[in-house]
Amino acid sequence: MIKDDIGSLPADQNELETRWPRLLAGIMSEIRSPADPADLTATIGRDDRFMALVRGWDNMPTTAQANAWNMIQDRLWEAARQTRPFCVRCGECCRRGSPVLYDQDRPTLAAGAVKRQDLVTLRQGERAFSNREQKIVVVEKEQVKLKEAPDGRTCIFLGPGKDACLIYPDRPFQCRIMDCWDPSRFQTLLSLDPLTRTDLLGQNNPLIPVIEEHDRRCGLETLEAALKETGEQKPADPDKAMDAVLFDLHVRRFVEEKFGVEPEEMDFLFGRPLALIIQGFGFALDQDQDGKPRLTRLKPPKPSRKP
Repeated sequence: MIKDDIGSLPADQNELETRWPRLLAGIMSEIRSPADPADLTATIGRDDRFMALVRGWDNMPTTAQANAWNMIQDRLWEAARQTRPFCVRCGECCRRGSPVLYDQDRPTLAAGAVKRQDLVTLRQGERAFSNREQKIVVVEKEQVKLKEAPDGRTCIFLGPGKDACLIYPDRPFQCRIMDCWDPSRFQTLLSLDPLTRTDLLGQNNPLIPVIEEHDRRCGLETLEAALKETGEQKPADPDKAMDAVLFDLHVRRFVEEKFGVEPEEMDFLFGRPLALIIQGFGFALDQDQDGKPRLTRLKPPKPSRKP
């Protein structure tokens, strides 16, 4: 979300009258509003309640100015969002991350518009980026979502031009209900439970016991505890971490051979490979000189040199 470029309160009414139209233009640019900032500025300028805050600025104590400045910014955001009550297919939300699936997405899945190979499961306890909180969080509930590009958070269904969804008529429920320019829509999703693997496979599916055993032996909380550094800068339990990583690899090969499941569906069935997840803890799966698997510490990235 855009922040005021100066940061402090306007010094006087003249500065405020200069800043709020500039801030409005910045907000409209961020949310890709198709409206003309000059036209909206003129419309807001005819709002008596808004302009009362502006004209009374010099007579307010500092505390009142702080409250008024927040009210002014809220009004600017509200007005800007009202100029974009529809999706313009700019691809912005697609670049911020792929959608989680909900019960409303069952028809899309049944129709085959989205297949298992397009899905990844975030298991309980996994760390993932939250768009709502704008930071890495621990996943509290299992959730199935569309895969993202390997080099970032971009949804795999964002087109080659990076500005259009390839499955727009069949886009998931989250894409339909969310307005990337209006974060208040997150509250709607908070009351809903994401789809799980059991929801999609069915409790009687023969893969469910395999998934449950995998979750038991490859739990994210267990892995994180095993990789936690001790005072000697070594993982707390490297053997337990290695057992989990190797069992994860074994289960994927077993399911592929025993059940004929395509490799591309493994991320849906078992989540991201632990061999990839451990990199987030500073480790990698390697081999010693005899070809036996081992955990090695990743080298920290070199600091960039400033010119």
